[in-house]
Amino acid sequence: MRLPIFTSSEQRYGFNLDEQARDQFLVREDKFVYLNWLDHLDKSAKSALSTDYMSVNFVVNKIVFSPLGSYLAVCCNQGVHLYYGNELSYKGLLRQVNSVDAKFSADERYLVTFNGSQNKNRENLILWAVEEEVKIKAYRAHANQSLESFQFSEDGNYLAILLQNEVTFFNLGSVEELQKQVKGSEEDQHVIKAVHVQKAAWLRSKGQIIIMCYELDYSPVTMPATRIFLYNVEQKV
Repeated sequence: MRLPIFTSSEQRYGFNLDEQARDQFLVREDKFVYLNWLDHLDKSAKSALSTDYMSVNFVVNKIVFSPLGSYLAVCCNQGVHLYYGNELSYKGLLRQVNSVDAKFSADERYLVTFNGSQNKNRENLILWAVEEEVKIKAYRAHANQSLESFQFSEDGNYLAILLQNEVTFFNLGSVEELQKQVKGSEEDQHVIKAVHVQKAAWLRSKGQIIIMCYELDYSPVTMPATRIFLYNVEQKV
């Protein structure tokens, strides 16, 4: 289920983007969130939520539904409040100073929260296990870094993290397995050098990713401005 995303500065209503659920739409008014069902016959709408779950009672920076609609992440100054997407019953709080954005993995098992690259807090980007509400690892953002630096593969098996001059890969198995990878020595971690890496995009074919690097001080005579290469995570080539 794909539901619309809202921020404090964007539109506060929108239809469900899922082709199978065009009769659903979401409305946000200040501290209240409404998930409505639209009756096309009499052109009326009724809320799919009980009144107990409409008020969120805090200032909202951004609202993000997970790809399948199972969870709702509400970013605020306390961190990210998680709700179950279907009825908006409360799940828990992932604590982070002034969270402004969040990004789920395709299978909804993992989540990255973000509080801005200009924030002096060292935990600008945090990787979480969603159901367990466990913090896996926190990262300090460099200048102009965003959630685009964290790329989940479409099959939910891999995570690529783009830093300034390298890309780190994690296998997204169980929470315990991921924690072992994160805590492993630098020699044991799967890291490739990618000077001035800017973007990455997973292909549908298993374990393959396209990585783009931009040379900041390139010479048009001796080297190209942009380098793009294909990398196979499983084969490490």
